[in-house]
Amino acid sequence: MRTKKYIKQYLLMAFVAFFAVSCYDFVPEEHVLPTPDVAFTYRIIDPNYQIDFYVHATVEFRNTSFLTGPAHWDFGDGTTATGNVVTHNFQEAGLYRVTLTVDGESLTQPILINDIVPIMRVLPSDHPDGIIEVLNTPVKIETLVPQPIPGMVAIKTWHFPPGTRNPAGEVVTTFEGDDPFVNGGFTFAAVGSQQVRVTVDLSVDGGPFRRLEEGSVNVQVALNVPAPTLYIALRNENILALKVPTVPNPDISIYPFDMGINSGRTPFNILFHEPSNQLFMLDAGLRFTFENVPGDGAGNTGGDGRIRVMSADGNTVATVVRNDGHPFNDPFFGYILGEYLYYSDRNNGIARIPLTARDEVQTFSMNNFPRFVANDRTGWNGNGISFGAVNSAFFRLGDVWWWGKSTFNATHGIFRFRESDIRFCGPQACPPPASGRALQGVPIRAMMWDDINEVLYFTTIGTAAFSGIFRATLAEIETVTSVAGLTPFRLTTAADPVRGIPAGQNLTIRETTPSGLPNEGSAGLELIGIPQLALDRATGNVYFGFRSGNPALRPGLMRVNASLPGNQVIEYVIYDLEGITGVSFNNVPRQLF
Repeated sequence: MRTKKYIKQYLLMAFVAFFAVSCYDFVPEEHVLPTPDVAFTYRIIDPNYQIDFYVHATVEFRNTSFLTGPAHWDFGDGTTATGNVVTHNFQEAGLYRVTLTVDGESLTQPILINDIVPIMRVLPSDHPDGIIEVLNTPVKIETLVPQPIPGMVAIKTWHFPPGTRNPAGEVVTTFEGDDPFVNGGFTFAAVGSQQVRVTVDLSVDGGPFRRLEEGSVNVQVALNVPAPTLYIALRNENILALKVPTVPNPDISIYPFDMGINSGRTPFNILFHEPSNQLFMLDAGLRFTFENVPGDGAGNTGGDGRIRVMSADGNTVATVVRNDGHPFNDPFFGYILGEYLYYSDRNNGIARIPLTARDEVQTFSMNNFPRFVANDRTGWNGNGISFGAVNSAFFRLGDVWWWGKSTFNATHGIFRFRESDIRFCGPQACPPPASGRALQGVPIRAMMWDDINEVLYFTTIGTAAFSGIFRATLAEIETVTSVAGLTPFRLTTAADPVRGIPAGQNLTIRETTPSGLPNEGSAGLELIGIPQLALDRATGNVYFGFRSGNPALRPGLMRVNASLPGNQVIEYVIYDLEGITGVSFNNVPRQLF
């Protein structure tokens, strides 16, 4: 009986298999779909322009419809055609809606036609190091104006930056012709990103000329001697790099290099690590001021800060860490010590991560990057530091950490501690660290220890009468117990007859937002102010970005000229440059980066 049961099961399985196979021919394969009633394809058939859909290029349209009958085409530019395979030349750039109609049914598809734009590139340099040296190395630039059809005539006009010299040694600003470099290269009189532009007037078949979109290329012109490099971060703009020679050459103008890497929305700090030749960029994001709620209730949180790192020449960039959580965890101020990058969030504490950390998808969390120190991890908790104490710059001097805070209970200052002081301390549960507090009552923003001259530079915010930049020795710092005691250490402008700036102007920080500029932060303790200082170790000068609240002064890149006597030592380096936040030196002298 059991054998008969198995035979019946096998017969049933065979019947099902036979039925499935016998019906297979009536079921189409999964990837074979019926041809749409109306369909078409299009492509460029000019042999040299098969990728870009340029104006005047020949476009082939092919009817692939299931329906049969005459194929009628409307190209969206007022012209039509009939046929299964047709060609068309669009005479103007733009987005066109091409319609095919077959047997009363229609299909419309968009097609983007690009205008002709000159394509430019800098040819390799003859310099032994492959650089283009100011005044010395000739530069040659190759340009191509795509011409999809015969009968096109292009007239080129080249525009050079000031001080450019042709092979004959003559200063030139413009040149009309196909190739100004045919008899040799041109040299530049300025360091930095020097822009060469080309305007092209185009005529087709003897018709009127029209001006094409301008082409341009940046030429990275190196200094003729090795010098340090100052990197500059601007809000929502690219990182700039400025060569800073110890002895300026009056025959050479120096402008910043555009590194092509965006600084971020609010890059309070940038940090150059000389051993690895890399720049770390700390972006606090758009929402860097107080946020009462962590998200919008739909799973979107306010945190948008991140830390990125780029190579000194800007050729590579990577994400170190990003914060997709609470905005209070966005990175604000940073410090590099040994093999670690330390960075503070808005108000809770300071995290520590390896300089080698890289992860494009890693989000910030206390588990991944536990804080090195937090508000409740020293005896300062409840003794000056409390919830809402806004972080500012920090560094280590000897074995003592200096941690700047601007607190809402007016107990501002620098809270010092040793690593042995880091332990859990509830409010007033531990005694304050023995290293003590400095600049008590002073709302700190930026700090920098000048180990060459053994002085502390720092900036303040929140009080217009005392905002700005200050310099004091360690002994002098211990004497300051309130903002009123800062007056002897305040630095002011040196006389600038060229710009009409008198000596003794205070660097009042802007407390309102000019129309059209990004939010500066809430008033008082969360202003951007001067968030970073950078030391040029070759000269002792200190550089920073100034966001002016003084009607007599414009924003820009400024420096403390350490060679000038007294307190009137501040001067402009780049005048009228808006939005500077972070600054950092690569003190290794190089001609380029």
